[in-house]
Amino acid sequence: SVVPKKPKRELTAKQMGLNLFMKAKKDSVRSDNPEGSWGDHKKILGSMWKDLSTDQQAKWIQEASGSDE
Repeated sequence: SVVPKKPKRELTAKQMGLNLFMKAKKDSVRSDNPEGSWGDHKKILGSMWKDLSTDQQAKWIQEASGSDE
C-alpha cells in the first residue's frame, strides 16, 4: 500500500534566515575545514549562527523574508 506523504511545513522566518546564513557562509566553512563532512560543516554553521547577536540574526531573517524595514 502507498503511504501518503505528509504536507510540507512552512519554514519560519528564523529558519529562512538560518538557511540564508548557511548558504552565504558554507563555502568559507568548507574551505576552512576541507576534510569535514557536510554534517560537520552544518554543526559549525549552527554554532556560528548561535554566536550571532539577536540583531545580527534579525538582519538575516529580514533579508530572507524580503522585508526592507
